[in-house]
Amino acid sequence: MYGHRQTLAYLLKFTSNNIESYIALDLVKKFPRLATSTFHKRPTKKWLLSPLETLAKIPSAFRRGCKLKYWEGLIYDDVEIFPDAIFSIDKDEHPVFHLAVVNRCENVLNLAYRVGGHNYGLMNKTDNNRNTVLHLAGRLAKPQKLNLVSGAALQMQRELQWFKEVERWVIKDAKERTNKVGKTPQMIFTEEHKNLVIEGEKWMRDTANSCASVASLNVTIVFATAITVPGGINEDNGQPVLFKRNAFLIFAISDAISLFSSTASLLMFLAILTTRYAEINFLHALPKKLFIGLVTLFNWVLTGVAILAFLPVTLFVFLQFPLLVDLISSTYGPDIFGKRSDRPFY
Repeated sequence: MYGHRQTLAYLLKFTSNNIESYIALDLVKKFPRLATSTFHKRPTKKWLLSPLETLAKIPSAFRRGCKLKYWEGLIYDDVEIFPDAIFSIDKDEHPVFHLAVVNRCENVLNLAYRVGGHNYGLMNKTDNNRNTVLHLAGRLAKPQKLNLVSGAALQMQRELQWFKEVERWVIKDAKERTNKVGKTPQMIFTEEHKNLVIEGEKWMRDTANSCASVASLNVTIVFATAITVPGGINEDNGQPVLFKRNAFLIFAISDAISLFSSTASLLMFLAILTTRYAEINFLHALPKKLFIGLVTLFNWVLTGVAILAFLPVTLFVFLQFPLLVDLISSTYGPDIFGKRSDRPFY
């Protein structure tokens, strides 16, 4: 084993970055104990990176460019090979789960559900700056991770989801614990995300303004349709001429539903414009209001009686459909956190 360590140290020092990843990966597969080994070169006593740490520094060697994707490939998929790797720490005293939080790699964090009694010890460890994992969760995610979610408001929602998930893992005292500069996790979260909150408010207001304009046009059209009875009124009894026809009944019901839906949609978008844009509201309150507004707006199209007559409005509504899908996925879709397998990890 000593000879292999010396060989690895030599190769990791003199080979290029791209080749490093292949050499480290191959040696780790052949010699699993090297995964968590650290060693130095005499006489400088300079510590060299372990194979796993080397791979962590080469995002281009792994899909999506995530610095922790190697954990998915080496730990998540081959967990039986080197389970002790979960106890590895970097030079700043960050365990693997802390790095998973920093880099927003949910698949790695979900391994904590399978670690057993070790998870709380690893999660509640502090780094060299006395930062807990909750302090790290309070940092703003890297742009490549934020951009996986469309819209600043939904990005803020995802950041809150991460913070709340990590909050479940730490002890109660850690939620108010300060780091070396005297900041709590909540203080760091607020400072790091203040610009995202401003961008999220602007995005939400712009979306609500656009949709409210369309909803107000819908109300006008449907109301005008309701008071202009097709076929006219019978002057003898004051009833619609087409009153006894099934088509007229379908028209009346559709118009009533459309009027209700478009009015509800307009009121919901107005509520978004007048709401308080506190950071916590981006987690549930604001996304739910936007969801209700979009659903009722789409309901007008599905039941509307003037779709073809007002094609531009209908086209605008359908152009918002991808946003509705993203909103449903982010707010009501499957949780990205949680136990993914019953197989014990450690």
